[in-house]
Amino acid sequence: MKRQKIYFSYDKIERWLRSIALPLRALKADSVIGVLRGGYFPAVLVSHITGAPLSFLRYDRVTGTIDASDVKLPPPGARVILCEDIAGSGLTLLNCHDYLLSKGLDVVTVTVIQDKLSRISPDFSINIGDARGILPWERHVGTRQYVEHSGSLINGLGVRSQDHEYEVWGFDLDGVFLRDVPTVMYENDLQAAIEYRAKLPSDLSALRLARPYAIITGRPEEDRAITERWLDEHAIPYTHLYLRDPKKYSDNETSKYKASIADELELTHYVESDPAQALAIADLLPWSQVLRWDIDRSRAISVFVNEVALSRSSGTSDLISAR
Repeated sequence: MKRQKIYFSYDKIERWLRSIALPLRALKADSVIGVLRGGYFPAVLVSHITGAPLSFLRYDRVTGTIDASDVKLPPPGARVILCEDIAGSGLTLLNCHDYLLSKGLDVVTVTVIQDKLSRISPDFSINIGDARGILPWERHVGTRQYVEHSGSLINGLGVRSQDHEYEVWGFDLDGVFLRDVPTVMYENDLQAAIEYRAKLPSDLSALRLARPYAIITGRPEEDRAITERWLDEHAIPYTHLYLRDPKKYSDNETSKYKASIADELELTHYVESDPAQALAIADLLPWSQVLRWDIDRSRAISVFVNEVALSRSSGTSDLISAR
């Protein structure tokens, strides 16, 4: 069964950590220790909230080894707050927790989110149950490429790529790789508008962003042949081409259709030309980075939606376990 996705933005993470500021300060911790790299952001915030000095552990998730060369540990008996982004399997958090315990420290654990299968239950966390939490610095972790590569790494094969190498990009077509045909032309003479569109030159400036994995267009499926011919003629690179099935999605449901395909493909980024559609897609897919392409200025603009509305629409509450 497909797991529900819940996106945790930087703003939401900050608001949650500040909501537990009083119990964190009451701990009177001597140090805040983050696990690099995922624990960096929550550890910095917890350090600001509590006033405790900050340092970091480096943990190798392949070998399970801990590098504490940059950490000035307080004396045995002192209390430290250990911060990580997620307690997924919990192995990283557990190993770092046990390492600090072995140094005679009193360890309190804080993670942004907690999976129900974690080996360790953090002292402070947001319990997401069966859902899949997605953090802004880990949009790529659900992609097929990342999942397959992670499996190989667990088995001791290969070397982890840079995070950006796991990005999967999707692009709109009209308004990105060619100019939009005015709606009135389609309304006045559909066939003439299609013929006019087929003769438009290409604009490849959006390819500066990334190579498209998929082109997801609102054109109806019946336009596939002419669309593929235009893409081939102008040498637009892509792996998959998706056109709208009018029997499933009407003209007014184009945004919903594009978001559905983007979600199915686990896209980390989607580039849309229409401002209203870009906003609607960003609302439906907060875990993907939606960019609105301005063909006149040859630039992409990040699309943001109302964070409070997103929090309400997720249908979840922040469940905090406290020590």
